[in-house]
Amino acid sequence: MEIQHLKNLKLLMGLCCFLFLIACQKDESSSVNSSDPVSLVGRDNGAIALYTLNVDKFATGIENAFNGKVSGLGYTIFHNNQVYYKGTGGLGWLRRPIDGPQRAHSANQRQGLASTTKYATAILVAKILERNGKTLDEKIYKYLPSNWNPDVNFKNLSFRQLLAHKAGLLKYGNQYAHMKKTVEGGINNIQVAFGTRVYDNINYFLPHYLVAYMIGKLENPNVLSQLKNAEKDTNALKEILAYNFRAYMRAYVFKPSGLTYWDRVDFQPWDNYGPIPFTQGCKYYATANLNEKGSDPNQKFYESGPGGLYISAIEYATMINATANGKIISKNLYATMKKELLGFDWALSGKYGPYYAKNGSARSEEMLIDFGGTQVIVISNCTYSNLAESPSLITNAFDAATN
Repeated sequence: MEIQHLKNLKLLMGLCCFLFLIACQKDESSSVNSSDPVSLVGRDNGAIALYTLNVDKFATGIENAFNGKVSGLGYTIFHNNQVYYKGTGGLGWLRRPIDGPQRAHSANQRQGLASTTKYATAILVAKILERNGKTLDEKIYKYLPSNWNPDVNFKNLSFRQLLAHKAGLLKYGNQYAHMKKTVEGGINNIQVAFGTRVYDNINYFLPHYLVAYMIGKLENPNVLSQLKNAEKDTNALKEILAYNFRAYMRAYVFKPSGLTYWDRVDFQPWDNYGPIPFTQGCKYYATANLNEKGSDPNQKFYESGPGGLYISAIEYATMINATANGKIISKNLYATMKKELLGFDWALSGKYGPYYAKNGSARSEEMLIDFGGTQVIVISNCTYSNLAESPSLITNAFDAATN
């Protein structure tokens, strides 16, 4: 379960008693010329700021923050659109010696991720909307199975609210029948009326069901025909939904990012040639005991959206950098997503903030941060690193390396 800090607030008005849940806004390497200044134009205060980053010092700060505190870790920094990491870009083990064949972790080793997957899901949804002339205010009910009967209030919900965790969805589970009930069973109107952010995986599991219908209705009638024909067979429909979610994640997010193996990125263990057995992938560890055997990844093909992306730090960082440079969605749309925390958890303060961050925590822990001219992702295959809970471990290293 991902660690998110939520505060409960009870508000009494007349005869109405209701509960607010307020999601906390979470306070082979190549060379880089660290003296190159980065201009940050149009930040939240409209000011222009310049900074120079000593990338080697930043990388050292990241490694020092987690050395001895992780079973395994990989990281990658993009600064001024150039990739950097020290040595292998990692610490510890992807697979400990006891889980032979042993394998050291690094920037290039792939592992399953938790909720940092939501960043890619948000970018995919935004990409489909923008390329088809739609805005974030497009209503989501238009892209549901035709045999679902959305609640009247559900019909008012937009992609903007969904991706911001402000849709007021009622969670019954994450299986097909549960999702249908969520759509048909009403929403938390109080949360929606007040625009309250309530972080929950349900908001990013729903896109798993929407993407194929978005493609079918906006781009490819053949896909829509396949979906409608499958609606009478839930298992067949689930297969098409999952296949299309992964296919368009690859084609619309990872291909324009320039990944060599964009067509193999998956929600299960894979290598350069395709899927591999789960027992051959990364291992997850719950303690620092080197004699502890790790657990295997799960397959998230039918649950893709809120988590489960299997990828390396350098591949994911490449995608983040491509997004920041307008290669997937427009820079204006990306700026909106940052400001409104669509696919992000925090707008963090710092010397040159705000810094926009997204975390993840299940059996892994992760943190990605877009500093403006610099992007970084740090991933670990354990739950005791304090990585997911403390973005300051990375932002402090960044601030200490800037002038």
